Amino acid sequence: MNYKELQNEGLAAKLAFISTAKVQVWDRWDRYGLLPEQIEKLKELADRWTLVGMDADACVAAIGFQLWDAGVDFTVDERLVGSSGGPAQRDAGLRVMARQFKQRLVGGDGEIS
Repeated sequence: MNYKELQNEGLAAKLAFISTAKVQVWDRWDRYGLLPEQIEKLKELADRWTLVGMDADACVAAIGFQLWDAGVDFTVDERLVGSSGGPAQRDAGLRVMARQFKQRLVGGDGEIS
């Protein structure tokens, strides 16, 4: 899936297959991170979250830092993280997150090129 597909079809529809988990989707294209009230809502809904989305080097990383700072327990599922800048940008974002969040990245093969 690419950035344009997500914009046209919506992230919520793309994640519909995750029916057994609590899913909170903010399908916004006007900011990188979450608002404080959105972070509080996440804390209310569950003790642990899995972070996925487009632009590992921007939005996903920004939200990861926000969740980290707010003390929200989360992981980043590499299989469901992309980048509109292509594989190199995705990998760059994942490298930053791997360095900062250590064991919080899951689902990858352990190798980020």
